[in-house]
Amino acid sequence: MRKKLDSQAGKRIYRRRQTIVEPVFATLKNAIGFRRFLLRGLTKVRGEFTVVCIAHNFRKLTNYLRQRKMPARS
Repeated sequence: MRKKLDSQAGKRIYRRRQTIVEPVFATLKNAIGFRRFLLRGLTKVRGEFTVVCIAHNFRKLTNYLRQRKMPARS
């Protein structure tokens, strides 16, 4: 696998995967701790995943605002 990833084609494929969805799922699994659905049924799973996505987007927003460091108003 290391040989495949070190090739030019492997690097190109892996770089594309990093920009698509891999970091999102890594954040969901590691930072948020989402590893499996707790509910059953497609409607409930969609709702649960929506909540997880909102949490992910809220996390990204707070990180963005924290990095921006807006000056305090007088």
